[in-house]
Formats: sequence, C-alpha cells, structure tokens
Amino acid sequence: SSDDFQRGRNLLKSVLLGRDLFNDIVPHVMRDWTISLVDTQGLSADHAPVNVLGHFAIDAGGTDAGLPVDGSIDNGLQFAMTALGAVLSHQRGTNRDSVVMVESQTSRDSTIRALVGIKNWTPAYRINSSVLLVSTSRTLLSIVPDAPITPSVPAKSRLADFEGRYFRSASQLAWLDAARLRSVLVQQRDWIARQVDQGSEEGRERTLKHLAKVEDVAKVFDAAFLAATLAEDHVHVVFGAALDRSELAPASGLERGAY
Repeated sequence: SSDDFQRGRNLLKSVLLGRDLFNDIVPHVMRDWTISLVDTQGLSADHAPVNVLGHFAIDAGGTDAGLPVDGSIDNGLQFAMTALGAVLSHQRGTNRDSVVMVESQTSRDSTIRALVGIKNWTPAYRINSSVLLVSTSRTLLSIVPDAPITPSVPAKSRLADFEGRYFRSASQLAWLDAARLRSVLVQQRDWIARQVDQGSEEGRERTLKHLAKVEDVAKVFDAAFLAATLAEDHVHVVFGAALDRSELAPASGLERGAY
C-alpha cells in the first residue's frame, strides 16, 4: 500500500542521513554512469575470470549544506552490505569460517568497503566526493582510476564500425559484444558450471546445456546495442543487432576488455 511504501521510504531516508533516495540521491549519481563486464583472468589465483565494474560520477551541485552527498551514499551502502552479510552468515550457520562481514579501508582520497566471505567474488565499492565505483571484485577496485574506463577503440574495431553505421551521434550507449561473449563462454564454460552445479554431475550437465543455448543465441549476431541521443525537446533511440561487415577486433578496456 502507499502507507507501507511511505514508511519504507522514511526508513530509507534515515539510513541515508536525512536524504530522500529518489529526490536527493538518484539525481546526483545517475547523470553520468558506465557499467561494464571486465575480463579479469590472471588478476589473482582465486579470482573470478569475469567481474562487473560500475562507475557513477557524483554530482554534488545543488545539494544542501552540511554532510556531502557521498556521505549519505556511503552510509546507505554500508548499511545494505552489513544487512546482507548478516543474512548470509545466518544461512550458513554458526561455523566461524562461514561469517560474511564488511571490511573497510579508508585513505586520504577515498573509502573502500567490501563484503568478505563469498566464494570467488568480493562485492565492494569505492567512494569519494566525486565518484562511486562498484564492483564484484575488491582487487579490481584497488587498481582502476577514478575516471571512467573509456575503451580504446581501434579504427577497425567492432565498436567503431557499429558506431559509424548506426549510432554516430549517440550520447548514451548500452553495448553487447556477442562475439566476445561467445569467446568467454567457450573459455570459461567449465568454471561457470562449477559455480552453479552444487557439487553434482547432474547439475553440471544441466548448466552446460544452458550455456550451450546461450552460445547458440549469441551466434545469431556479433553485437547488439541500444543507443540514445538526448536533447531538450526529444529523445532519439536506436537499437538493434547485426553481424560484422568484415574481420574486426573487439574494442578493449582496462587492457583486457570491457563488453
């Protein structure tokens, strides 16, 4: 009901140190953002080969005096992490090795908080007054810069080719390099299956069959996109999927690749 929604919103407002999520937080972190899947093979021995990285520029303009907006965001995310860690620890039982907890590291420039105790991934965020970085890897957060990762785009890359053909003037872009996805699925299908098979051969075979279906779908096209151009009086949206015109190199980011 509307009353329940309002009570939840008021509770969330207290967690965000008096700021409203929709009026005071979202407008300041959703104006300039990027989310990528990053190939992290070789980053560390016990590391997942693929991780998520999100970059959200914090626009402090127009906020009220007092605690900076990043303080509210940090408090809210820390509360959510702590609650999630408590739930996961409870589900795992009383074994000390099963505890999932939040670890924090603060420097002069930023604060990193990570949810430690989850196999393969360590969900974490790094925040300061100008940027919020969110990832499934604390290690990845420790090496990426505050500035968003802008993939280097060779003149003959798949991304450059599609941009020239379909969305040359777009200011917003969601991009899937299906050819690169196929490559990752082929290389990492056994690792992915191990994460979800729950220790059973039957589960592993079922997962491999699902992955094979995803590969089949990804063979239909080499890339898919959703691009938009924003103006004061209109929004122009282009979306689609297509095959390469010729042999092209995938655009890369963080030296390994963002897709």
